[in-house]
Amino acid sequence: MSSTEPFDPTKHWRPRLALQYICALFACYIVAAGITVFAFTETHSFAGNSTGAALINISGFVFMLALAIPFAKVKSAGEFNLAFGLVRAREQHLLLAAAAGLILQICYIYAVNGGLHHLQFKRSFDLWTVAILLAPFFEEPVMRGFIYTAFRKPLSIAPSLIAVVLTSFLLHPSKISRSFQAIVAITLLNILACLFRERARSLWNCIACHLAFNTVAAITV
Repeated sequence: MSSTEPFDPTKHWRPRLALQYICALFACYIVAAGITVFAFTETHSFAGNSTGAALINISGFVFMLALAIPFAKVKSAGEFNLAFGLVRAREQHLLLAAAAGLILQICYIYAVNGGLHHLQFKRSFDLWTVAILLAPFFEEPVMRGFIYTAFRKPLSIAPSLIAVVLTSFLLHPSKISRSFQAIVAITLLNILACLFRERARSLWNCIACHLAFNTVAAITV
């Protein structure tokens, strides 16, 4: 490597590194959940209302991404953007990704409720809505930017995708416990996002797909 060539952290990414990150992340989550449920009545009560739950989720998003940075071995904003794929995307790719996420969410709602006739736009937006809309900007750099890329370096698409889907299940226990349709929807969303990651360097396509998927849920009741 020449002295003028930018350092590429992804050359050091491997499945073992991603697994170490996943284990560290969920160890922290288990400790936090234990404290919330068993240690403090006030904390448990705070987590039980929508505002408290939203703040906890947003804090979890920030922590999840912050924890990934030392594992990813990035030391500057430039290295972060390069390694995590936050580079410019083509407009047509963004539109295609957003359309895919939108269609998937509509199909999921239709499958769960037997139609779309009940859908109405929300008249007000709360902090929980903000949390739903923020999620893709934190989850995608971790899921597709780091974990999928680390597995994909030496492995094929299938095991890399399986690793990401299983991690996503662990991140969304309440959703996958609701119904089989939720499991299918989360699996398909991950497949779509990973395919967009495969087709283009930019992670913004994955974020667009995930954001469109979440937006339908965020703005409707």
